[in-house]
Amino acid sequence: RMSLRDIGLCVALSVIFFLITATTFASLGVVLPAMIGEFSWTWGTAGLGFTMLSLLTGVFSPIAATSLQRLGARLHYALGGAVIVGGYLLLGGTTSVGSYLIATSLLGAGFALLANVPGTYIVGRAAPLKWRNLTIGAYLAAGGAGGVFGPLVANALVTGGGDWRTYWRLSALAVSV
Repeated sequence: RMSLRDIGLCVALSVIFFLITATTFASLGVVLPAMIGEFSWTWGTAGLGFTMLSLLTGVFSPIAATSLQRLGARLHYALGGAVIVGGYLLLGGTTSVGSYLIATSLLGAGFALLANVPGTYIVGRAAPLKWRNLTIGAYLAAGGAGGVFGPLVANALVTGGGDWRTYWRLSALAVSV
């Protein structure tokens, strides 16, 4: 049996994974055309943001494993949350390619600190062996659902008259909560 505390922990981490997947890799490409239009960037320049997002996710994944053990889950997730929220806020206020690349780098680092590595470790340990497969599968499915939901929300906001800066600020608010 899983305790209510463990179930709550698994649900909370799944919600975090849903939100960060929805608001990073999945929706950046949807919001980018509006950013490109405002700044007159090339697609090559804009694509560097994806490169930095992916690169820093990869670089920080092993760091996520060690920092989780050293800091404990609460401090680790607080740090990861601060990093990714900082990235969203910087992205929402970006005015140059440099700030865009720093923001997407922060998103990549924050994603690594909050997503697969620490999440599957904690969810796997919270679940008894009998339920571990299902619990980890549900956690990963929540991230996948974020990958579907995020672009839909981003597209609705940007095509519905909203602006891309609002999307990033709302992302910061959602992950902060």
